Amino acid sequence: MRGTTLLRSALPLALAAAVLVALGGVHEESHRALAVATWMVSAWLVSPLHPALVGLVGCFLCWATGAVEIESAFGGFGQPMPWAIYGLLILAAASRHSGLDARLGRLLPRAPGAATGTTIALALALSFLVPSAIGKAFVIALVALGAGLPAPLLAAGVYVATALERDLLPPPASLAAWAILVCAAGAIVAVRLRRAEAPAGDTDRASTIVGANLALEWKAALLVGATILAWATTSWHAVPPTMVGLAAGLVACLPILGPLAPSKALSPDPLALILAGTALSLLVVLAKSGAVALIVAAAAATAHALAGVLPPAVATYWTGVVYHLFVPDPRAADALAAIAQATGLDPAAAARAWGSSAATRFALYQSPAFVFAASVGPLRPKHLLLLGAATLALGTLVVLAA
Repeated sequence: MRGTTLLRSALPLALAAAVLVALGGVHEESHRALAVATWMVSAWLVSPLHPALVGLVGCFLCWATGAVEIESAFGGFGQPMPWAIYGLLILAAASRHSGLDARLGRLLPRAPGAATGTTIALALALSFLVPSAIGKAFVIALVALGAGLPAPLLAAGVYVATALERDLLPPPASLAAWAILVCAAGAIVAVRLRRAEAPAGDTDRASTIVGANLALEWKAALLVGATILAWATTSWHAVPPTMVGLAAGLVACLPILGPLAPSKALSPDPLALILAGTALSLLVVLAKSGAVALIVAAAAATAHALAGVLPPAVATYWTGVVYHLFVPDPRAADALAAIAQATGLDPAAAARAWGSSAATRFALYQSPAFVFAASVGPLRPKHLLLLGAATLALGTLVVLAA
């Protein structure tokens, strides 16, 4: 066990050093930024350190090594997503305090097969009804924790809902195939792990808490309902989902109006805010230092090499998966164009493979929805690694068949 921990700690350092050697030293800001980014990404995947601590150390190193100024090193904290996550953690605490989550949890069956199918179906429905990834995670986590479902089901539900983002896979046939794929991957991992895992919540909660305080429960229900409605109608009113999430959390702790006492509003774990902020800061660092150009060049070279031994669509998909570990942004048109040119794939096929790679995720930092779900329930990094591996295997088949 101790040897494994040492290996998991040393591997990110070795990879960062290898990047510096390959780039020829630390003379350029982009080289230092890419080396730190390599350490952060690999540490987020395998290190025993808490992901939030990895993020803080990485952002500090970007500043301390002179790769970027402090405003860029911690630039993610100036974006709305970390604060939206914290607001929704407050709203989740209010829902649990009032007993609303337990009442909603009664809607899910307890039988193993039925619970798996219902959770996947809920995630599939939310992927089309709620455009916000963090909103999908909030609903699934609220219901799963109230029902006391096993943790793998929480992970599978959130993974399926966030993998089916409409702007990633616009062609209907591609979206349908990807929906089948991620549902299958989620169900396989959930069934495989659920017997060995502890429940995501208190299994007796639905029978002991429901109805304890109807006034608070009604307040929480109205607030949660209004929040979900605001998310679902984003295209009408144009209020950002992040603003809705933070506003809901602030209302939840208001005296008289909110279902949560003000003294309990600060109980959510701030590590979620730190992890989300540092993950977004990494994108700022890579852009400001010019390291994104190095990543794009490396991705194009890798895709070209893979295309010599693999079908071009698979080479594009696998290269995109690695690229999105560093730059989890599906709208990187320059990277897509470079990889499509390197593999010789036509633009439409390349866009399909690229969208699939953006939705194949392995770690908490790759989606704010994962960060939120890990903060309210026992969603563990190994759940996402297994879900990502299953999606990668099945996704390769889908890309080949497309």
